[in-house]
Amino acid sequence: METTVSPSTADREQERDRSLSDRIPRLPVSRLPPVLRTRGAAVAGLLAAAWILPLLAHLLHADLLILAAAGLGTASLLRVGSTLLDRLMITAGLLSGVLIVLGLLFSVWPWGLAPVPVGGTLLSLLVAVGAATGRRPRLPRRVLASDLIVLAAPVLSYRVESGPTAGKSFVKALAYTSSREDSFNHFALFDAARHVGGYPFLHGGASARFVMQGNQYTYPAGSHYLWALFDVFRRSTTTPDASVLAFTRYHQYEMLAMALACMAVVWSARWIAGPAMAGWRRVLICGTVGAMAVYGELSTLDWQGFDAEVLALGLLAVATAILVRPPRDVREQILLIGALMAGISFVYSLFAIFMGVGVLAAIAFYWRRLLRHWILVVVVAVVVLPISYIPFYEAKAHSGISTGPLFLQGGAYWAFSRAASVGFALIALSGLATRAGRRSPAWWVLTAFVAAACAIAVGSEWYGHSRIGQPGYYSSKMVEAAWVVSLCGFGAIGLFLKPAPRTERPRLGTRRLLDLPPAAAALAVALIFTRAVPLVPLDWQWGQPVPSGLTAGAVWQKGLIPSEWAKPTIAYAKALPLGDGVPTATIFSDNGHDNRHLTMFLAVLNGDLGLVDVEGLGGRGIDGLASVKLDPEDQLSDRTGVYLDRLEQWIREQPPGLRMAVSNRLVADALKAFAAQHPELRLAVVVVPRFTG
Repeated sequence: METTVSPSTADREQERDRSLSDRIPRLPVSRLPPVLRTRGAAVAGLLAAAWILPLLAHLLHADLLILAAAGLGTASLLRVGSTLLDRLMITAGLLSGVLIVLGLLFSVWPWGLAPVPVGGTLLSLLVAVGAATGRRPRLPRRVLASDLIVLAAPVLSYRVESGPTAGKSFVKALAYTSSREDSFNHFALFDAARHVGGYPFLHGGASARFVMQGNQYTYPAGSHYLWALFDVFRRSTTTPDASVLAFTRYHQYEMLAMALACMAVVWSARWIAGPAMAGWRRVLICGTVGAMAVYGELSTLDWQGFDAEVLALGLLAVATAILVRPPRDVREQILLIGALMAGISFVYSLFAIFMGVGVLAAIAFYWRRLLRHWILVVVVAVVVLPISYIPFYEAKAHSGISTGPLFLQGGAYWAFSRAASVGFALIALSGLATRAGRRSPAWWVLTAFVAAACAIAVGSEWYGHSRIGQPGYYSSKMVEAAWVVSLCGFGAIGLFLKPAPRTERPRLGTRRLLDLPPAAAALAVALIFTRAVPLVPLDWQWGQPVPSGLTAGAVWQKGLIPSEWAKPTIAYAKALPLGDGVPTATIFSDNGHDNRHLTMFLAVLNGDLGLVDVEGLGGRGIDGLASVKLDPEDQLSDRTGVYLDRLEQWIREQPPGLRMAVSNRLVADALKAFAAQHPELRLAVVVVPRFTG
């Protein structure tokens, strides 16, 4: 007979606790977020290193290494792109957009653009992303032969753009670096960004000294902020140096932006063409696009002073590639497009219109893959769209100018060939004429994007024609953006070109040798077709039609397009102290616009463009003062008296301490007498010999 032993009270409580614990659902460790499974000590160590490395680099004056580390770190965490160059190009686009967005934080926190906190923040974000995603750093090692063409584009572009100024002193280079007032306005925004430590519009009062009235709000400063940030890391200090030195460096950044834009266009054309477009066909595509970008009309944007537009076109080229042929990882596609949308809006707001139609085209054909990640799409849209709207809001709030009237504004510019623009568009649109093109959604997206971009360009030009009888200054920008989008789709021509037949499968080395002759021939055809190799003597003069055998890039590289104000600017630069901090206005020409241009140049070097009313100086009708003479009765004419009265009234409206540099001694004597009558103005008068060359 068995006896049953009743459990004790403690045993019954333990059994009940075990029963309750079994009922609680347990989350498998494998399902925990990677950040919770990562060893805390390792993450803490990486975070510490993320701040120690920038500190050490700063002590060694090697802060640029931190930007390079941030770039390589970002590239190692991405998975888009099967080649090293693809990964780096996409990283450049992503990092540009991210830095532009982070600039909103850097502009308001106490440290400004200081390398250590900025670098530490960037590296810390990389550690957090790596821990949250569980991705280990990894870079592709695959390279392509056509990488040489893509990499040659920025090198040749920089050589073309720097041709006229190479080896010249600061003063002698002014014939090319001061070609347009646009360059002065862009440098003023860059100068303001480096002084206030971020976006000028977030420091409206402090930046007002450096830029023309309201320009800190009405013009997007994304590119100027980026170059100011790069300049801080390059110099390893946030303390601004002399504007004369900064002006030279900013000119280098202008040329670098043009070089990167050319590289982006060539890479985008190769990416959109796809991996199937290999061999000599890929060489033909990259060679033609590269030659058109480096030596064609795109190169004119640099010396015309369209700095922000150039960088925005480079970002637009990268965005076009991602929109047309997206990466496999949908999440990376969404984040890339969001970053590029914000970046382009802050660099050149008008081109956000093209990003909008490009996104719509991508959604129309890739909506199924995007639908699987609709939550991320919504989150990115909720964050990016308000940020992208900030430049539009600032411009309208402080100027009241809407997009429509903007296309009616005039201005001088080198017009892109409309025939070439139509030709590039037709080539990009021709992909659907082939069976292979119709089977690929990429060519459908490209066709929709190019068609929409061309419609925007044509519509903006028509708007100007219908109201002012000619295209507006800003409508030309829309043509240039459509030109870049179309050129990125030049790979469509490869759909009509069949690769060389293969009777047998040769070894890898033999195949490469067999590809060399057709590839070399394709590159030669591209260079001749695009006139990258000049076919006529370089005896062209400014004002004459460009010969059919000469490219715009070749004309500039040989120094045949100097500024019309070059000689008087150089003459005054030799006679006056540059950047000495004294507000200076010049009267050396009977044309008020000439006086305005030189006064503006001296103001940006002084960092006081916002204090000198250069608009009033050029718009008061102060003409004829440079060639004033006495009449037979040793009297100034009544007309000269009117001009002097206008000039004296303008001087009264300026802050005290103005210096007037004039070339006519009679005008100088009149101004000295005026200064003696009004000592409160502290007016200084300097006679500079009149330029007659």
